[in-house]
Amino acid sequence: MPYNNGKFNIVFILFRICNVSWIESTIKTMASDTVKNSEINEQTLERSALETLLGFQMRQAQIKLFQHFKSSMTDLNLTPGQAGVLILIENNPGVSQAALARALEIERATLGETIDYLQKNQWVERRKSPSDGRSHALHLSSKGKSSMKRLHPAIDTHEKNVCGNLSSKERAELLRLLAKFNQR
Repeated sequence: MPYNNGKFNIVFILFRICNVSWIESTIKTMASDTVKNSEINEQTLERSALETLLGFQMRQAQIKLFQHFKSSMTDLNLTPGQAGVLILIENNPGVSQAALARALEIERATLGETIDYLQKNQWVERRKSPSDGRSHALHLSSKGKSSMKRLHPAIDTHEKNVCGNLSSKERAELLRLLAKFNQR
């Protein structure tokens, strides 16, 4: 404080306290008004141009699926991509990283990061390939096999929850259409 006489200090402190309270109150009011305005804006946004776009609808579905998956897999701490890699390795023991990357249509380096994570967490083992000494064969570790016993029921529950508003026929039709779309 620039001045140090007693009366000024008390007035200055009271002024600061009152202003801080007023500022805090004003900020809270403004924040509340902003939230109310954003809620109104979100409710009244014109979205019809997006609603008819396949990419938009697929992305919205993906966001919801990933959010639900993440909340469903907290004890396993896996992403949908990591879970998919584990399932493919489980069903194709000894698969090479290159073949797995081709099947998933992702870059080998991206898959390498996923495999590194799974190996670090002791779910996957890289073994020398018996047919090609330059590559590795991917296998589930004993911890990976044990985790799969929990992963499969968790995925089944996740699928039932996210598809809860679809009939079994609608779900089958959606899967058929997505498979057809993905063949392009």
